[in-house]
Amino acid sequence: MAYVRYVPEEQVPQGDRVSDRDNVIRIHGVHSRVMKHHFDLHAELMRGPGPLSRFQRELIALTVSAANGCGYCVEQHVAGLRRIMRVEGWRDADQEGFVAALTKNYTLAPLAPADRAMLDYAVKLSRGSSMVTADDIRKLRAARFDDRGIHDICALAAYFAFANRVADGLGVEAGE
Repeated sequence: MAYVRYVPEEQVPQGDRVSDRDNVIRIHGVHSRVMKHHFDLHAELMRGPGPLSRFQRELIALTVSAANGCGYCVEQHVAGLRRIMRVEGWRDADQEGFVAALTKNYTLAPLAPADRAMLDYAVKLSRGSSMVTADDIRKLRAARFDDRGIHDICALAAYFAFANRVADGLGVEAGE
């Protein structure tokens, strides 16, 4: 059970609904302006125009959430990644192994080199932003990410570190 009350689903402004399962947005009901800004940031980072694919964005969301040990966010982003993988034509057996590797240790997942560089950076940033160096950015550039792509990888990793801490710090759980 959450440590603070959720705003009832029917009180979440229609435009602020990420999904009917998103309790991280609902938990902000005790501070509605934060709920609106959190929703807007999530929507822009995950669905706004940009150089990262939806698949890459979900890879970051899931991997950062797993690295931070946020069970609620892992559950949400496993579901999101599976939806994308189905649309992209992944076989169920391939999905299972890939998602299992990402949630346990992303370095074991069969990733494209650019996606590996992206996740290496995102996890390093999540574990300790002061550890990031210019060499980490050079690796992203070598993987063909431009300034906007690098920015978006950083912003997504930082956003999910925030969302993970809100979820864990306020006791957010699925299905409440």
